[in-house]
Amino acid sequence: THFNEGNVSFKVARFGEGNIDFRYAKFGFGDISFERTEFGDCKVDFRTVEFNDGKVNFNRAVFGDGDVNFEGAELRNGKFSFKRAILGSGDFNFELALNQKTNAVQKIL
Repeated sequence: THFNEGNVSFKVARFGEGNIDFRYAKFGFGDISFERTEFGDCKVDFRTVEFNDGKVNFNRAVFGDGDVNFEGAELRNGKFSFKRAILGSGDFNFELALNQKTNAVQKIL
């Protein structure tokens, strides 16, 4: 899925059980907001997503007991924000996520 250069907002969205899959998605230069989103016990999959230059906002998001995976995701000049986010008991994986601005590979488990 290509989101091009507009802003993408899932503010105050509520997901139940199951899978939320953004794998292979490409975001453009707009900001992406999941602010105050409740993910329930879903498995959230952002593997190999290209976030490009926008800000990715998970501020005050509530993650349930499902796994959250950013493995192999790329962030160019933007930034991630998880201010006051609540994490459940599932795994939170940023393994091999790449920040192209610093050319650093993040391995956070």
